[in-house]
Parts: sequence; C-alpha cells; structure tokens
Amino acid sequence: MDWLLWPLILLGHVGFWCFFFNRTHATAWPRPWRKGIEKFVLAVVFLPLSLGLVWNWFEGFPGPLRFFEGRLPLLGYLSFCAAIGVWFLVAWLLRKLNRRQPHEIRFLAREIVDVEQQTKQRLTAGSFAEFFRLVPWNRCTWMAADTGEIRLQRPDASRFDGLKIAHLSDFHLTGGIRAEYYDWIVDRINAEQCDLVLLSGDLVDESHCLDWIPRIFGRLQARLGKFHVLGNHDLQIADQATYRKLLEAAGCQYLSGHWVTLDFRGAPICLTGNDLPWYSEAEQLREAPPAGALKLLVSHSPDQIRWAIDRQIDVMFAGHTHGGQICFPLIGPVISPSKYGVRFAGGEFKLGSTLLLVSRGISGDEPIRWHCLPQINVWTLRA
Repeated sequence: MDWLLWPLILLGHVGFWCFFFNRTHATAWPRPWRKGIEKFVLAVVFLPLSLGLVWNWFEGFPGPLRFFEGRLPLLGYLSFCAAIGVWFLVAWLLRKLNRRQPHEIRFLAREIVDVEQQTKQRLTAGSFAEFFRLVPWNRCTWMAADTGEIRLQRPDASRFDGLKIAHLSDFHLTGGIRAEYYDWIVDRINAEQCDLVLLSGDLVDESHCLDWIPRIFGRLQARLGKFHVLGNHDLQIADQATYRKLLEAAGCQYLSGHWVTLDFRGAPICLTGNDLPWYSEAEQLREAPPAGALKLLVSHSPDQIRWAIDRQIDVMFAGHTHGGQICFPLIGPVISPSKYGVRFAGGEFKLGSTLLLVSRGISGDEPIRWHCLPQINVWTLRA
C-alpha cells in the first residue's frame, strides 16, 4: 500500500520547484536569467513526472519504495519530497483556516463581464494569443469588476468619507489583447467618476504599444489625479525617458521617491509609490508627510508590505502577482512571483495597521486566465 505515498511525493516535488520559481521571480535579476530559470523549472518538474508515469504504467503502478529500490540518491529525493509534501499540506490547511477578510473591507458588487460579448468583437490578436485561446475555460478577455468600501479605523475617518479610488494594475500592453479591451475598461472606470486613479505598474511591455498610452491612460479621468508606479515588465521598454514622458503627457504622475499631498474637502491625503526592487526611487523617500494625513501607497509588488508597515501606511495598493493567473479548484494558485509565495497572490489583507489590497491585474505577458479572472477595483472610503 506504499503507493499511497505517491500523492505526497508529487505534492512535494511540484511544490518545492514552485517555491523556488516564485522566489527567484520576485528578484530584480536580469530577465534572461529569470526566463532561463523558468525553462529549467519546467523541465525539472515535468520530465521526471513523464518518465515516472511511463515506468509505472509498464510496471503496474507499484509503490514508490519498489520504484526507488536500490537507488539511494533517488530514495533520498523521495524522502525529501515526502517531507516537503507534508509541510506544504500543513501550510495550505493553516492558510485556509486562518484566512479572514479584514473587517474594514465590504464588497458592494462583484460583476463578472465577458468583455468580448460587451464589445461584440474578438479581442485577442496574433498567433501567440490565439494559441492560448485554445486552452479550455481561458477567460483572458473577461473581467471581474469589483466595487467595495474601505471602512477606515482611525479617529478622524469621517474627514475622508466618500473618497473614491479606482485601482488598476498590470495592463501588460503587448498587442496580444486588442486596445478595444482596454477602451472598455477606461469607459467603465470613467463612469464611476472617481477621485483618484491608481496604477500599480506593468503598464506597457512592448515598445510598439507606446502609441496606445494617450488612448488608454490619457483618457482615464479622476478629480484629484492619476498616479502610477512602474513594474518589472516596464523595464522591457528600452527608452525609459521617452516612456515616462509619454505617461506624464497622458496626465499620469509618477509616485516613487516622494510624497504627493492632495486636498480632499479640507483633509490632507498623502500618496507615495514603491516599485522596488526593479526601480530604486523609493529608496530616496526621506521626508515625513503632514501629521494627520491619510497615507496611501501604490506599490507594484505586495513584497513591499514591510516597507509600508514601517512607514505607517494606511492603505497599500499592489499588483504583480496576477492572483496566480492559473488557479486550481480547492488548491488555488501555485505560481506567484513573490518572496511570500502565494500568500499575497490576490485579495485583501490586514497586517498591523496597514491594509494591503492586491489586485489580480488586468492582463498578463501570457494571455491566459484559468479560474482567476482579470480584475478592476473601485473603492470608496467610509468612516
């Protein structure tokens, strides 16, 4: 009956290499290195599984002890995977049992939209995107439009009551998803008449999409302004100076490295940004914001949560992890490029006095969404 160990060994084998992948992809290592690691992980995960499946098929699916009999190095790896499998299983159970939505968060509406049906046109373009459309249940051109309230837990919360914020992340303009998809998003956000639009990075992946900036980011409307940080994919634009000027011309103010103080009906709101470890401007943040101000942080990655807590940020908006992009029933996400793994892949969290809101993002480098819909959020602050 030792064949019952196979699921545990499989969990440990896949889980360990996903653990390795997630943490290496949370670094600022050069993109060719990370792509090389990605190919290595795919090979080391699936090649042994394929060979093991073939061997078991011909041997009548014996238990792993027989499979590794007389092969001490493989027996050692078997034991390692089994131990890791137990660790992952316990960690998964604890995360499920302890996961609680912060009581400050209340969702008012969560609408699921097939954007192709709304726009009445096919929204993928190119052979790469069309290939991914062949994946069953791929919802890369759908959208979860979430509207909610953030009930501030501070004595002067009534001063900020009614502040309306749109949080958009990870546009990943590559051309694989047509501009009309983003046009629909812009129209949807503009209809909300928000005070702030916050863009948490990975906006443009390909230089040929720079021409889309006025059409998409330029048309976004917000009473108090549009603010952004950059992400790891934004580094793929070779001419960074021109890129930033285009975003500035579209009315999007870069946040990292300084505070921006806004007036909301006489109450001070201070915003700053963090796109570490890919851009270094956040390391230059020195001055303190005005006393009593509401402090908001726009960060590309949720990995900067400790940075936010140290600076007593009230609400941190992040993206980068895409909710995992591919999620499995019951299990959830397994890939999340974060030093915390899948812990902050997407959703709402409370750490210390800081609220962390992680968007699943709008798109991705690979146009696939499996049980993990793209997401736009509109939040209204309440006392």
